[in-house]
Amino acid sequence: QVALSRGERDDWFNDPFIISLAVAFALCLSLFIWWEVWGREADAAPIISLRTFHNRTFVIGGVYVMVLGMMLYGQLYVVPQFLRNVQHHSAWGTGRLQSFNAVLFAVGLIIGSKLMKPLGIRSTLAVGAAAFTAGMWTWAARLTPDISDRAMLLALALTGFGAGWQIGPLS
Repeated sequence: QVALSRGERDDWFNDPFIISLAVAFALCLSLFIWWEVWGREADAAPIISLRTFHNRTFVIGGVYVMVLGMMLYGQLYVVPQFLRNVQHHSAWGTGRLQSFNAVLFAVGLIIGSKLMKPLGIRSTLAVGAAAFTAGMWTWAARLTPDISDRAMLLALALTGFGAGWQIGPLS
């Protein structure tokens, strides 16, 4: 994380500290894999059981959560940066728009959790994913430097609601 955070500022692999962190990461990852596959005694419990990755449902769920997390993080990082640095919103204006997103996240979380049993987990995930995807598509179509706050509301509503809707079934 430190290497990724400081890389751009410290000129990536021209910095000896970042090189040493990368080498330490490669060594530790190699040792971890060796330990999990061959290195431990037969009766010792693994740190992470790599056998769980033989379960297709587990792998698909893990990838799904990772992609959703990246999209949520991307939106939660990009939108405030855009509002503050490109549109020069105040902290209050940025927070107000993000709060709108958060309220719809909470509404989606409650409704999605309540409808999870009647609809089924896969159907519930599909509805949440469709709403979230529609919101991201709306961002892609509307996001320009001169977008109005009002024009952002649909994208914020769909992404917030869709993300919240998916949390229950994912849990």
